[in-house]
Amino acid sequence: MSLTIELPISVERALRKQAEMQGVALESYISELLSSIPTDKFTEQPKESTETQLLEKIQLNVAPQDLEEYYRLSALFKSDQITDAEHEKLLALNDVIEIAHAERIKYVIELSKLRNQSLEDVVLELGLKRKVA
Repeated sequence: MSLTIELPISVERALRKQAEMQGVALESYISELLSSIPTDKFTEQPKESTETQLLEKIQLNVAPQDLEEYYRLSALFKSDQITDAEHEKLLALNDVIEIAHAERIKYVIELSKLRNQSLEDVVLELGLKRKVA
């Protein structure tokens, strides 16, 4: 089966970087990432229990101190007062955050299937993205 999705360029770069670090093709990396979704567990558990578990997994799993540092460094970058070392740290933190976003999208997809809702509706309902008018 073939599936085409549009991702922010930063997510694509993060996925490509992870695939490269593991020494596999991007398609293989993404396929492996998505195939790790435990779909058999969803059919065995009640909907409410499964939905709660998915909502927990959808939370952004980035350490609060990393987010704080990311925002601090972003402000320095925007004000053009960032050092080379800080810029490298900002790029590394950006990769961590983008990978966390990419990781949690599989749980958002499962939640949309479970609720029988479109992915966009679930994303909007969870406040992960504003609807473009």
